[in-house]
Amino acid sequence: MLSELSAIYYNTELLIPPIPDFRISESKIIGIYNKLKEPGGYQYKNLDLQADPPTLSTRRDDGESICKISKDKIRIEETKPNTAMTLDEFANVVKTVMQAIGSDMVPFFVQRCTMRFLSQPHGSKDAIQLLAGKLANVYDKIAPFGRPPSYFGVRFRFAPAIEVELEDDDSEGSTGGDSPESSFSRNAMRVERDDDESGPVIHKGFITLRFESYSGDHRQIWIEVAAQYPDPVMVNAMDEVERNIRHTYDFVNDKAKRFLEQFDAMPNPETEDGGENK
Repeated sequence: MLSELSAIYYNTELLIPPIPDFRISESKIIGIYNKLKEPGGYQYKNLDLQADPPTLSTRRDDGESICKISKDKIRIEETKPNTAMTLDEFANVVKTVMQAIGSDMVPFFVQRCTMRFLSQPHGSKDAIQLLAGKLANVYDKIAPFGRPPSYFGVRFRFAPAIEVELEDDDSEGSTGGDSPESSFSRNAMRVERDDDESGPVIHKGFITLRFESYSGDHRQIWIEVAAQYPDPVMVNAMDEVERNIRHTYDFVNDKAKRFLEQFDAMPNPETEDGGENK
């Protein structure tokens, strides 16, 4: 079993439609920053007006909090948040910034969320053995390189999808023209449901998921999820913004973690390499 995931980076971006009249003016940006300094705001300690874009930040020994508002994008991020704030606290920071923006803004047309985590395998000696040896099953086929890899990674991409119950007669008389891949390209796939619920299950967002060996410690797995939600969001619709943040977080801490744990079996005592080579 993998260790609990440790967050090392949270980021969310809200994009303004690429129309000149919708862009945020410099005076509006400064007004938002001043609003954040008022009681009830999130009081960043530093303001750099000469940065492009002007940047609010709070530097810590082990990380940094940043808020950047440009003409067409709002970016809020936390580096090494695990020692400074929880996901709930990060969501509250985003909510506070959006409240400072006010309701006179046009809708954001895309929200992006990026999160990074570390995890320690328990059934593998390091991340490369788990990712290359067990997940990808290529560790015993690297002889042509003449040396073992220092790093290894795997990447998945997921399009928005809709799960609907597979009818019994769908398998009869099927032309075989639709493959799972072609269904994904239409943002809809038909699968058998494991539960008794009726109706479609909607999987939101374009998601890229990466597993890599961590440069700071080869025993740990570096995990990144980058999600893009192309649904317009009003400034005062914080529930939707927070929902996207939590959906991104849960995709890693639930789905991605359970996926990796299928391969992180405890070593086979009959072999020295965890049972990869027999």
